[in-house]
Formats: sequence, structure tokens, C-alpha cells
Amino acid sequence: MLNLIMSLPRSIVISRLLPILFIYLFFLSLGSFKPILAVGEIPLEGAVYSVHRSDGSQKTYLDIVIGTEFKGNLPDDIDSISVAGPSGALDISKVDFNYNPQWREFWVALPGLPEIGIYSFQVKSGASLGSDTDIQVVNRVIPLLDVYPPSNESNLCSSPTFTWPLISEDYPLYYLFEINKGSQNLFRTAYLQDMSKVRISGNILEPGIEYLWRVRAADAPSWSTINNRSQSRWIRLISRSKLDSCSYVYDSPKLSGDGLKVSTLQNEGFDEERIKTLITKILNEEILNIHSLLILKNDRLVLEEYFAGYSQNALHSIASVTKSITSILIGIALDKQKILSVDSSIYDLLPSYRDRDWDTSHRAIRLEHVLTMTAGLDWNDWIFPDGDIRDSSTAMSKSNDWINFTLNRDTIEPPGKKFVYNNGLSLVLGEIIKDATSHHADKFAEQYLFTPLNIKQYRWRKGKNNIVQTAGGLALRPRDMAKIGLLMLNDGNWKEQQIVSSNWVRESTRMHLREHILFGAGYGYQWWRGEIFSGEKKVDLFYAAGKGGQYIFVCPELDLVVVMTSALRDNPMGEFRPQLIMTNYVVPAVLHEIPHSSIITLDPADKEKYVGDYYSSTYGMQVKITNYSGKLIHINADGQKGELKFISENQCIADSDEFGKIIANFFMDESGAVTHFMLQVGLGFWQFDKVK
Repeated sequence: MLNLIMSLPRSIVISRLLPILFIYLFFLSLGSFKPILAVGEIPLEGAVYSVHRSDGSQKTYLDIVIGTEFKGNLPDDIDSISVAGPSGALDISKVDFNYNPQWREFWVALPGLPEIGIYSFQVKSGASLGSDTDIQVVNRVIPLLDVYPPSNESNLCSSPTFTWPLISEDYPLYYLFEINKGSQNLFRTAYLQDMSKVRISGNILEPGIEYLWRVRAADAPSWSTINNRSQSRWIRLISRSKLDSCSYVYDSPKLSGDGLKVSTLQNEGFDEERIKTLITKILNEEILNIHSLLILKNDRLVLEEYFAGYSQNALHSIASVTKSITSILIGIALDKQKILSVDSSIYDLLPSYRDRDWDTSHRAIRLEHVLTMTAGLDWNDWIFPDGDIRDSSTAMSKSNDWINFTLNRDTIEPPGKKFVYNNGLSLVLGEIIKDATSHHADKFAEQYLFTPLNIKQYRWRKGKNNIVQTAGGLALRPRDMAKIGLLMLNDGNWKEQQIVSSNWVRESTRMHLREHILFGAGYGYQWWRGEIFSGEKKVDLFYAAGKGGQYIFVCPELDLVVVMTSALRDNPMGEFRPQLIMTNYVVPAVLHEIPHSSIITLDPADKEKYVGDYYSSTYGMQVKITNYSGKLIHINADGQKGELKFISENQCIADSDEFGKIIANFFMDESGAVTHFMLQVGLGFWQFDKVK
């Protein structure tokens, strides 16, 4: 709102808007806190804005959205609605409003432009009352968008792309794309700056159904802050009885003024056909739930693709990738000597929690133990589903003090001995940053990391007591995730400025412990380590990983950075899918993978020693290996199977419907009997013991 006001001529701001603004800010200050609703209070948001409609008319829109805390029946249990504008009460009531149950929204369109000034909204239900205010700062006529149906609309594939031209104005514009089936809205993006295309996911359109779609343009990024918008005409869209498979035409990334350089797959030496095959599989949902894929080679962006309605300027939750960025913040604090050393005791680093009861085992926990998740605390994040009170993070979220909850857990291992994934420890890192620097982690990141990297769009979630969610609460654009990757690839340097020391980059991303960890081959300081075997070459890399498949992969020896975002929920195998994309497509496309030199033939007697039942106690998975007509076949618990092809006596490769290409290394005892095998899944190794 303030940016919009400051873009207006100075004379208008001083003479007409400042008095209104002061009044508005007073009301805003009263409502800036979100207290628990008093009994009888109806939660609502009200908004006023002008709309340039597709028929050329200008209308005043009044919107009221009722919060989900109101448990009455909508719209019937709302008795009255009243709105007052700058000149007094408007001659409208509840009967004049339309109601949209999908959004819990009452709305009305009035002729002409809204009057400049403050509007107040009031809703009554029995003895309950709800109110809100909004301000109309300026009236503008945003031009109508010229949108046209996609070419060959009758031959739309299952994941079609919709495009439109951007409007040229001297103020920022934000675009929203939506699809309706009749009066029901099926899909809608957020308002995103300079969005000119959307590729929707394949589960939206059905064959042979009629749809309507349109695009809105507005002068603010959310419906409640908009002053003016326009909307295109509805475009009728009918697909034929069977949706076609999607094809893919490569289009190189474009400069956007955010600091990233661009190039092409061909110029940077990629096997372009392998990448095209990958994107085609994503479009046709042979590879599921990918939201974005960005590839950078030699410091240049060579691929930038978005799916499922996401686009370049859309923020995406990065989940536990946040942990790796928090690690960078710790490194910056160390560089600035706000923290003495990773050997510092957390007792010394948390003066705000000094008065709690610290026993000897908790005093022994050092910063390094927190960074490597080896604090020895009794914690489980991977055993029970999210929301189950037996899950430690769920229990923590229900506590009044997340840091105290974490520190109060019993120590069951000596610090430094065993890796146990622990969201609470990553929150402790955020508290250490606050105590050491006198800045909350979000403000520290803004000043010392995001601003130097020209990262302007981001969002931090906060928890109890306004704690910054440094374990998984950050949302970024994928392009800005790529900047984090480039920063780490280039030893902490960004455009000739050292943001974090090269020593910290090396120390935080090296393998501090190597265990059989679900998501990788090892762990550093909130960064994962992995290995990829491509052809006959082993490639090392480090990466940030988040729930559902949010990733920043960094491969120094290939000068490669890869960013992927994915569906956060309802995404089985989501954490592994990007790893498999790396192992089966991206790295082979860089290396122009040469197949293994030879497949050896085992003697019939030798084959029998591999036959049997294998079990992973870590992951509760079973695999059977059987000899079928002279071929060794692996069968998992779901009945999926494939042939094992040996490239040496103790190493084989196989193809899996679920995992793609996999590599297994067998281990024998002194008598030559097989004891177990290590299965590489993505970038991690899973041990399966022979049990029968």
C-alpha cells in the first residue's frame, strides 16, 4: 500500500491522501495484532477496489470474506451487512450481495469508480459482530488483456500451457490465471508480478469437457490490498474426447534482471535429448508432482521450467532446505565473530535460556553437535506421521516454548556419536543467531544474505513466541534458490563479494559423518552429502533437501547447480524423485553417460549364493532375489520386479519401475556367503541383510 502511495504525484499525496492515511494507519495499528477472537466476534476481511471489466465498464467491487473460525451456516446465518464509505453509509444491504461458497465470500459490484478514502465493513449474526476497514488510495484504469485460446485447442495435451502478453505500465502489475468448470473455480494462481504464462497439471482438465479461463491484472499482489484490477473476457475451451500426450520444445531461459546469467543446454555441453525426454515425462505425469526444475552450468541458467501452475515469480515453500540456509547464517555470524567457534557450548550461546536446569550432558552439547544433528537427544521425526503426537516435532509444535521443549529432551547418546534428524535443533540454531547477533534470523538473513544476493521476495513462517521457523519455514522463488546454490558452488562468493567465508562453505558441506541415512550418503552442517555413479564415473555432490522434494543440488566437479521444487503433501516418494532425476537424467546429460563397459555372466553355481530373502530393518522393506530360468530377478514387497545384471562379482545394476536405474553392492563373509547388500537409491545407500 505504501509503495503504491509513494508512486503517486507528491501534491496528491500531501493534499488528499496523508490525512486519510494517518487515520487508516491508526485503524491498521489496532488490527495489526491477531488476538484470539472474543466470544461473539465474527472474523472477516473487507476490501474495496475498482474493476475494468471485459465489456469496457468500470465497477466498484466490495468483497467480504468470512474467516473459518465462524462456525455458523453461510450465508444464511449472516443477518446483516453494512458498508460505509468516505461520504457515509452506502445504500446497500445483505440482499444486494452475491455469495460464493467456495471462498466464503460476499461480494457486490456497484456502478462507477469507488470514492477515494476509508471504507468500513460490518457484519452481524445474532449477537455476534465483525468489522474491518480498507482504503481506496487511487483509481486507475488498468488496460484489458488480449487473451486468445491456445492454438489447436481441440488437441490440448493433459498439461497445457496458457500464455498472454504483459501490459506495459509505469507501475508494477500482478497477474492471476483461473479456470472454471461452469460456475465452479477449478484452478487459480496467486497474483504474481509479470506472470505471462502458466502450465497447469494434468489432473485438472478432463477429456470432452467445456471449460472457461481468463486472466486478471492488478496493482497489488493480494485481493485485500488491490486498488484496481482488470479482467479479460472468459475464453471457452473444449478438449476432444481424449487428451493428447504432451510434447516439449526447449526454450532457453531469459534474463530477468535478478542477477542470474543465462545460456543454453547446447552451449554448455548437455545431452539435450536426455533433458527433453525428462521434461516430456514430467509433462505427461510419468514423473509426478514436480513443480519446477532449474539447471545451471558454468554459473549460467540453461533450463528453467515450471509445472502445475507455478511460474517464475511464485514463492514456493522450501521446507527443510531452510536448514541449509540457516547454516549459512551461522557461518556469517562466525565470520563476523558474533559466535566464537563451533566448539562453543550451547549453554554459552543461549543466555536467554541460561536459567533453565542444565545438567552435565546438556552442557556438553556444542554448536557442532547441533549443526550435525548429533546432540544425543531423545527425538524422532521419521517414525510417526505428521500430526501424530508421538512425533517429536508435532509434540514440540503444541508446546508453549519450542526451544525449551527441545532442550528438555533427555540425552540418550553422548553428543557427537549418532545422527538423529531433529527439527528442534535447527530451531535452536535460529535462537543462537538471535542471541549472538541481536537480530532475529529473518532480519539477519535479510541484511547479510538476501539483500547482497538481490533476493527480494521471500516469506518466513513464525511459531510460538514469534520464533522464526529456521527448521523449515522459508518460502523462496526457485531462481533465488539457485542463487543460494551458486553462492555455495563459488565458495561463498557472489559477484566479487564474499558473503560467507570459503572456509565455512568447505567445512559446512564436507561429510562430517557417514551413516546409512535415508536421504543421502552423509551429513555436514545442515547440508547433505551424496554420490552418483554415472556410467563408470563417481560424482560427489552436496545438497539442501526438504519435505516432499524441495532441493538445491551443488556439484562442484561438474560446475553444476540444480534446483527442484515439488508437491509438499500427498506426494509418496516425493523426497526421492528429484534425486532419481539427478541420477537418471541430469548428471548423465552432463557427462554424456557411457554405458557400463560389460555385463559379466555368472556361473550357475555362483548365482545361487545371491538367492534369498533380504530385509532392511532401518526402513522396514523386504526384497526377494530368485533364480528364474537362469536370470537373477529381484522382487519387492509390491510385486515389482527386474533383472539383476552383474558388472562384477559383487556389484550389479537393475531397472526398477519405482526407482529407475539402481546399483547394488553385495558383501560376503570369509566363507564367501552373502551377508547383505547396499542398495543405492537416489543419493543414499540402504542396507538389506540376508535373512533367509
